[in-house]
Amino acid sequence: MSRARVLIAITAGWVCLVASCGFAAGAWALPEDGTLYYTKNNGTPRVKKVEYHYDGAAFSLGTPVAIPVCSGCSLPPGADGIIFAPDGDLLIGGQSQVVYKVSPTGGHPYQRALSGGVAVFHVMLDPSGKKLWGATYTSSALAEIPLSAFPDGSGTTHAVTGDEDRVATLSFDSASNAYYTSRDQYFGTIDLSVSPAVTRRAQSSVNAAHGMVYDPYTGHLLLFGHTHVTQIDPANPSQPLSDLDLSRGIAGCNGGMLVPDFDQGTVDGKGHAFVASLNGYLLSVEYSASRRIADPAIFRSFCFL
Repeated sequence: MSRARVLIAITAGWVCLVASCGFAAGAWALPEDGTLYYTKNNGTPRVKKVEYHYDGAAFSLGTPVAIPVCSGCSLPPGADGIIFAPDGDLLIGGQSQVVYKVSPTGGHPYQRALSGGVAVFHVMLDPSGKKLWGATYTSSALAEIPLSAFPDGSGTTHAVTGDEDRVATLSFDSASNAYYTSRDQYFGTIDLSVSPAVTRRAQSSVNAAHGMVYDPYTGHLLLFGHTHVTQIDPANPSQPLSDLDLSRGIAGCNGGMLVPDFDQGTVDGKGHAFVASLNGYLLSVEYSASRRIADPAIFRSFCFL
């Protein structure tokens, strides 16, 4: 039995969670236990975790648990993007010029670092493991924040130019090449070694060009946005490799056809993806065998979290 930790940012305010969702027998490649961490941008508490379990025949969620960020208080409103720091803490974009550092066990009160001038929604760890990047889709700049800035230090801003000047999310492949999404329709490469950073568009009209992660299991990028999850091979970035289009809806775990509005997502590195929808639902996809996110034969689940 293996154990994994995954994260996902939920930017809708949620008021209840579903205890479990049944999966078809044999849907998941291996039995696995794990923990899913997520944020809420309104309501309290804003940082939570939930255990999940695969037994080879079913997938289930435990009871969500609040992560204590400090004694008797919560994060300020606006918790958004969430990633792991190298030391195991959580790094959370504050939808303001602040990034928070939170112990997933409540081992210390939350810390903060300033972005240097950019409102930070999505946060991305640099391949060096020594700094993070912060972005918001409405700004023509990125924040570069050294991890040594916690607590109470500050990062710097970098202007963005090129084919796009506004970046929603960055991601890095196994060779540390950087990619961006922009304006919910553009995807391409970005050179962060120069200032201003330079974007070079690879694709236009990409419905999923909002959230993005690198998937080490396939070596591909997964993009999340609107009603699409799109898979792109960095070796051929000019066209999608596989595109999951749910614009006609997907059956919810409790019945009915639902149309998602995807924002951000994550992977466990074993062929499983978890994607947050702004309507409070969680898409789970198991693609370990086919390695294609839109394979019609693979199992998908859409449950209210």
